[in-house]
Amino acid sequence: MPDPYPLEPKKRGCLGWVLLVLLAVIVAAALVFWRGLGSDWWKAFQQARELKAKWEKVLNFTPEIQIDSRVVIAANVPKFEVVTVQKQAVLRHAWSHSWLHSTKTFDIEATFTAQAGYDFGNFLHINIDSRTGHISIQLPPPKILSIGMSDIKILTDEDGLWNRLTPEDRREAFQELEKEARKNFEASDLLEAARTEMEKRVRQATEGVTPSPALEGPKG
Repeated sequence: MPDPYPLEPKKRGCLGWVLLVLLAVIVAAALVFWRGLGSDWWKAFQQARELKAKWEKVLNFTPEIQIDSRVVIAANVPKFEVVTVQKQAVLRHAWSHSWLHSTKTFDIEATFTAQAGYDFGNFLHINIDSRTGHISIQLPPPKILSIGMSDIKILTDEDGLWNRLTPEDRREAFQELEKEARKNFEASDLLEAARTEMEKRVRQATEGVTPSPALEGPKG
């Protein structure tokens, strides 16, 4: 009895050749990718690992590192503050209040110590361009992290004839002195010094990994 499907073997043979051609195309594309983008990405990943080790050695924490804006190394802390500089100032504040020609006076002096640096609550973002190896580092703005008060001196503590000092009066005087201290530090070169010192540490943490990283401010 004759075969009712005499052409079936030939069809299967054609299908096999088509599959082989497709497989060859896929393999060739994979080789092109590896020699092009793939090898560049792998070099960038090795760069990221070197950057992580260097950063931990210099700054004692791991930042978030990205390649082409995709995270490859996560930060090791959810919130981290780095103090880069501190500054001291001795300030005096004279507080007084008059009522019916009776004046009470409270004069104080204290030494304030301000610490400035960076709050990495939203992480520090480092991005590596896989094609060029260029590293950009996004830093948040520097800020005053703390202000401490010490060596407090009460210079004048006098009641009026019928206008007496109260604990609330003294508390108000100290609050005003603290506000003056913060304004004093914010108007000084403290924040700029904090930025300069942080940029110096960042360059130390990237030395040997990249010749000159681009330091950027916060986006948005």
